[in-house]
Amino acid sequence: MRTPRRHTIGGIWLLMAAVLIAAQPLYGQRINDQRRRELVQHSSAAMADYAEDGYAIRELQMGALYTGESYYFTTQLSAGVDYVFYAAGDKDLSGIEIRVFDENWQLVTSDNRQLRQAEALFQVFWSGSYHVQVTITGAGPNGAGWFLITGYK
Repeated sequence: MRTPRRHTIGGIWLLMAAVLIAAQPLYGQRINDQRRRELVQHSSAAMADYAEDGYAIRELQMGALYTGESYYFTTQLSAGVDYVFYAAGDKDLSGIEIRVFDENWQLVTSDNRQLRQAEALFQVFWSGSYHVQVTITGAGPNGAGWFLITGYK
């Protein structure tokens, strides 16, 4: 039998992230209102699932890219912490990849299966700067909307 859901800090982050996304543009100027609503709905469901698994949602980013384009960002991660990076997108997305590199651009983990969603789970062994790359490997002629969730526990 499944235990009932508890309202956690992750749930609060979920609500705050949805409000922030609806209120201001994030990465990728090609996100129209319909695409943004679809991404918010899909990312909210994914954040709830990760929160239920004990992850605190640290960050939510989204944008729109064409096939072959990538989005990069650098983040600080702490030793001894489990992290998850989850990427997915709207109905126009047919393939996405995630790669995480350390401060020397050495690959730490990746999900390059080129599916409609990608997930990179790993434990950080040393604190420092890490580089994250999200690449669209398949999209419609007008590109695809994507989002990336970062969580930790």
